[in-house]
Amino acid sequence: MTNLDIFDRIVTIMHHDYAGFMDKKDWDRPNFFRQQITNVLDINQLSDVIEDYLADFRDHHCYLYSPKQTELRMPFLTQRYQNSLYVVTTYDNKIPVGAQIIAIDRQPIEDLAEQFKRRLDSSIEHQEWSSILRKAQQVTLSDGSVIPIKLQQRTSATPRHKYHALSNTTGLLTLDDFASTIPMNQLLKQHGADLSHLDNLIIDVRKNGGGSDNVYYPLLNWLFPVDTTLDALFEHLDPDVVQETNYTPTNLRNRRHIFEEFAVKDDASEQTFLDTILSNLKMHMGAGLAYFADDPDDETDITGHKKPEHVYVLCDRYCGSSGDNFIHIVSASPKVTIVGRNSAGIIDYANVAAEVFPDFEFWYPTTRTTAIDQGKGVDNIGYAPDIHIPWTPDMLMSDVDLNYVLTKLIQ
Repeated sequence: MTNLDIFDRIVTIMHHDYAGFMDKKDWDRPNFFRQQITNVLDINQLSDVIEDYLADFRDHHCYLYSPKQTELRMPFLTQRYQNSLYVVTTYDNKIPVGAQIIAIDRQPIEDLAEQFKRRLDSSIEHQEWSSILRKAQQVTLSDGSVIPIKLQQRTSATPRHKYHALSNTTGLLTLDDFASTIPMNQLLKQHGADLSHLDNLIIDVRKNGGGSDNVYYPLLNWLFPVDTTLDALFEHLDPDVVQETNYTPTNLRNRRHIFEEFAVKDDASEQTFLDTILSNLKMHMGAGLAYFADDPDDETDITGHKKPEHVYVLCDRYCGSSGDNFIHIVSASPKVTIVGRNSAGIIDYANVAAEVFPDFEFWYPTTRTTAIDQGKGVDNIGYAPDIHIPWTPDMLMSDVDLNYVLTKLIQ
């Protein structure tokens, strides 16, 4: 395939198979970006043009993924505070955590925020600057030093799934994703009895990149009171909301690829659930964007537990996709208090599929929630916490969110 063939294939998917193709009709500018495509572009240059095209849809579930992790990535991640960007994670010793960036390519952050306001969130605290930084040559720090930006290949960090007893009555559960049932099942098997004796459970999902909702369903037993059922919970949360699926042949093929690539190591019940989804896609293939009463539901059942008595969930803007859903669901429990900042807001369009190309995969959502039609969509907004703790640079020195829970909320 030529570079133009790849680009045009992605445009076709966004216009026909993407779940938001009707909601976002005419949002994109394919002809503008098509003019930038030539066969002399290398894979990283082509990826940059495609990512710029996709940015017009304002959907973080639309992106390019490299299974071999050969793509060039930013050497650091940032958080905006007032008119500076602070480095919160680094893979380059020339720009340490805590470094204060005041300009990109000698342009002040405030000026760039105005220039890119179409792409950046209106909430400063919720803004993601990586797509702007990766096209820059250099950044200026508050001490006047100028640091060149060198994109690099690197592997993704291993997600954490761990439990730590902070005291006899308080425990901390850290969950960096919901990608597989295996670590969750192992955690609950090993520490379920511990959870059942706690007065206070703190759950840290601030860096939860999502995965599948059915992964965290068993955990809900400890987060809701006795006699809670999933059916009653969902009826209370979203009584008039359903999830529509875009039933196209392309989506059937590309959803199957996702399942084959990522569900191989999961347990038999997970595989059965995924097979049910594929059967449903095949049964209704060609129906277009629709909802059918026979859409598959996970069969996990919960009953609720008396303990822990209090659950505190730490949330931030990196908690997205099924992480968003987790925040939404547990917020309905009288036992739960959400602390921190809004979740990512990457959930209105979900259940991604993958179109495979020689050097990368294009991931995009195949379902949409009808909450959008009711003005209740949360994409690029996220779910708000019960207690909002504004982000400040102090958070780079200590865990302000966790300390707040331990000193202000737990008696």
